[in-house]
Amino acid sequence: MAVLAEALGVPIDAFISDPPPAVISRRQDGYGDHASSAALDRAVIRAADDVRFLLSRGIIEPTDSAPRPVPTTYEQAEQLAGDIRSRLSPEFDPIDSLGDLAECLGVIWFVENLGGASDGPCIELSDDDRFRTGVAVIDGTQDPGRRRWSLAHELGHFVVGDAYASDQRAGDIEQMIDAFVAYLLMPRAGCQRLWNDHSDEGARRVALAISARFGTSWTAAC
Repeated sequence: MAVLAEALGVPIDAFISDPPPAVISRRQDGYGDHASSAALDRAVIRAADDVRFLLSRGIIEPTDSAPRPVPTTYEQAEQLAGDIRSRLSPEFDPIDSLGDLAECLGVIWFVENLGGASDGPCIELSDDDRFRTGVAVIDGTQDPGRRRWSLAHELGHFVVGDAYASDQRAGDIEQMIDAFVAYLLMPRAGCQRLWNDHSDEGARRVALAISARFGTSWTAAC
């Protein structure tokens, strides 16, 4: 077992303990080859095992965060984002620490070098519909704006309690989660303020200002 564990890159207890009671979620555009996917699975399971240990010892506690309904319109996505960001940030301002917000909502997050295999997976450990804990692993090889978007995306899946999106609605759900992320990181009021300040300089200048102000990638700002 020790030889197998070393060859597969997993701890020995992976052969004798039950896996986390959840299904891994990944962004649809993030799949890599088989080796990359396997490395990704191992990374999130290791992280989940660590968090389960801390939960079992009472070092961390599940968060009282009942899942919210999945948005079905852009208006609902914007409203959900506003409700979430109001916990830490004023209406106009960037979220200074997205990690703090994630932990406040019950998501314990890790950054690991995944070699571009995926932006990051998320896994939910709790069986309780109200007291829940999520684990997210973000690919540290991505640029900062992309990592920020990835964490917010996995946070969105956790918030709506639909981290799996494996049925025919998967594409629709991903679209709504991306809309949630956009409104969470780049609130309408803040973007409107920047537009008013830079509109005479052209759309490209506004997009640059939004990207810099709210800590997003250039693609996200566009």
